[in-house]
Amino acid sequence: MRPDEPVARVMTEAVVAIEIDRPVSEVLDCFLQYPIHHLPVVRDGRLAGMLSSADIMKLEFFVPQATVDRAAYLDQRLSIEQLMHRPVVSLRASASLDEAAERMIEAGVHAAPVVDEVDRVIGIVTTSDVIRSLLHGPPRKGAMPPSPVTQPVSAED
Repeated sequence: MRPDEPVARVMTEAVVAIEIDRPVSEVLDCFLQYPIHHLPVVRDGRLAGMLSSADIMKLEFFVPQATVDRAAYLDQRLSIEQLMHRPVVSLRASASLDEAAERMIEAGVHAAPVVDEVDRVIGIVTTSDVIRSLLHGPPRKGAMPPSPVTQPVSAED
């Protein structure tokens, strides 16, 4: 694949995202339940921040070892808004692989949500996606099992 190809050709479209007002314990559940390392945070469906599995692993150091209910401990003391990174490096589907790589390198991140014109998350592209596409071309239809399609976790759930 050429570096001027759009990220839409390699992005993952089935994105797991979480609403900003959900408890921190639901972030933990997302990382345990799905094979992901990056979790876009949305507010009313629009990109608001980003969390990584590395961010969540760091929480282990702040929970006292004697704590029985670690999830409840975190929910009482932290919010997703406090934990998330912002501003977020995001891309449009038409952005080139070259632009995606440059922006992620400059920001020191390994993933960028792909958003539409009103900042709704429509996909995600990772450094692995970019490298894989440059080495092997775009993924072939049916070559990989489909990812689980999920909706942002919301207060109504």
